[in-house]
Amino acid sequence: MRKAAEILSSAPGALHLRTLQSVNNISSDQSNTVVFAIPLEILRAFEGFNQKNRV
Repeated sequence: MRKAAEILSSAPGALHLRTLQSVNNISSDQSNTVVFAIPLEILRAFEGFNQKNRV
């Protein structure tokens, strides 16, 4: 686990690619439900973007 964490942390975007690979593997079976957790920081960034466009 430690070695895998070191490899993922050394390459920018590697964790995102691994997540997408996992979702792709899960998606082959239609009986699975995938729930995405979205950090609040991302939602707040969209709120700020939306407010700037209204002005």
